[in-house]
Amino acid sequence: MNWFSELVTRLRRNRKVKALRKNHVGLDSKLARTTQVYGWERVLIGRGCLICDDTLLNGLNCPGENPGIVIGDYCCIGRRNFFNAGTALVLGDYCLTGTDCHFLGSDHAHDSPFAPYVATGNTPGGEIVLGPNVWLGARVTVLKNVHIGHGSIIGAASVVTTDIPPFAIAVGIPARVLKRFCPRRNAWVSAADFLAADEVSIPKEEEFLEELRQTHPRVRMPQRALGRECGDC
Repeated sequence: MNWFSELVTRLRRNRKVKALRKNHVGLDSKLARTTQVYGWERVLIGRGCLICDDTLLNGLNCPGENPGIVIGDYCCIGRRNFFNAGTALVLGDYCLTGTDCHFLGSDHAHDSPFAPYVATGNTPGGEIVLGPNVWLGARVTVLKNVHIGHGSIIGAASVVTTDIPPFAIAVGIPARVLKRFCPRRNAWVSAADFLAADEVSIPKEEEFLEELRQTHPRVRMPQRALGRECGDC
């Protein structure tokens, strides 16, 4: 292939990527120029989001044709986050992640050590789902087949290996729930003191999201957190 053919191929590829990016990123969302996306066809980003420097979104391992990485409205994704989707990787509206958070929805196949792991391909993987208004502190890792309930907080450097209920604070390796928020008491309480009646008072995810949308129809994002320079979305 001569230089002219290479140039034409590169220009066509760039036009295709720009078209996909335009159709898969919501209104008023900003992506840092250092953001990398593998498989724009499998990625969908809502409106009003910030995707900060050096974040990588890998949707190539997702089965089917539907988006495998879905980021809701008004989400702020910190620097150097890594999204590796398996079956699906979904963040609800208003999610916040700190720097260096990792979502590991798929593994390298490791049936035998006599095959180079770098060349064995990926396992089918599993789902990772974050409900609305979940906050992950810096350096949190979320493994496959995990659901983090709405309104929950995961402490810095935690590794989430199992489901976390809504309105919870979880920390550690593996992450365990230390506190729950009780709406009827309007306070965070120790998980040991969280009663069945307190659980009943937690709103359903749909109700919780609707209230957030009513009270915060737009969120002013911290633009300075974006990175060295703003993206072109």
